[in-house]
This record gives sequence, structure tokens and C-alpha cells, in this order.
Amino acid sequence: MLPIYIRQFILLIALTLVSSLSIAESDFKAKIGIMVSSQSKDFQARPFQRLRAGDQLQPQILTKDKSYVYVVHFDKSTATLLNHGSTNQATTQVTLPDNNNMYQLDGNSSKENFTIVASNKPLEAIESSFSNASIPLKQWKKLAKSLSKKPALELDYKPEKHIAMAGNVRSLGSGYAASALKEYAGKDIIVRNYVFTVKK
Repeated sequence: MLPIYIRQFILLIALTLVSSLSIAESDFKAKIGIMVSSQSKDFQARPFQRLRAGDQLQPQILTKDKSYVYVVHFDKSTATLLNHGSTNQATTQVTLPDNNNMYQLDGNSSKENFTIVASNKPLEAIESSFSNASIPLKQWKKLAKSLSKKPALELDYKPEKHIAMAGNVRSLGSGYAASALKEYAGKDIIVRNYVFTVKK
């Protein structure tokens, strides 16, 4: 008979495979990322990354079917729903602040945090919490904790190299931007978190 630790390891692998297959077969998929423009180069951000003051960010979400998207930015005390006022409208594409503009890091905060949520149905918990665009960080953390329990599977993805830019930042309308986004699958909701350490 196999040692118990080997049997436990095999069981863990089997459960992981079953969970992954279940998610992969889900109808709900979304391409999610944050494009960074830094020193004349643009690239998709990693979940944990060091950036510089002056760098520009553009959250991007692309789905095959219409879905509900929530993009939250938070600092030490406040969480802000960046697309407040438009989250009740199902869509297949969200680019913030818009296709032609980006958010710029001012360097006043040493960390910038973003949470991107995509769902195949409206999320009343977020809608009701953000009756105003901003809420206390403590309230958002409690809500985010419950959302993060939802599993999401990262699908096949080949990292893009940094690409030099000239002129306007590329948007989801460009082939590069769309192909550079990572694709995820979930049963009914996908949550991605990004934490950026900012150097002045």
C-alpha cells in the first residue's frame, strides 16, 4: 500500500484536475488586464508589479457575451468604483477611463490597488454598496473577501514582450491589445487583483 502522504498528494491532484475541468467547461470567460504605458513602452501588468510615478494605466476587460463589469481602485482609506454609474449595463468591452485615455500614477501613494470583477449577472452586493462612487476601505475589504472565494482558471496564454509605442496608447480596438489580455474562466464570476508598488 502507498504511504499516506503519497495517497493524499494523488487525491489533491485529482481534485484540482476535476475543479479545473469544471471551470474550463464553463460558458463564462473573460479577457482581463491592465495595460501599462511606461517610458514609451506598453505592456500588460502583472498582478504584483513595481511601477514609476508618471506611468499610465488602462484597465481592460473583453468578454464574448454581455456581462457586468466592476473596476475598483483603493488606497489606504477609500475604495472607488471607477465605472460607477454604468455597471448596471451589460457589455462585452470595458476600457477605463476610455479608449483614448489612461490613469496616471502621481506618486503620492506608495501602493496602487485594483480589483476587476466580471460577472454574467448583476452583482447586487457591489451595486448596493457603491450607491456612491466611493466607500470606506473597511467596507470594500469585507465585500472583496467574499468575492475572492470564487475560483477562476487562467487559460492558455503566451506573455507578450514589451512593445515600443509612438503616439496614442493602443486600445482594445487594436490587435495587440486584445491578444495581449489574459483569458480566465469561471462558473459565473471572475475576480482579478492587482497591487502596484509605485516608485517616485
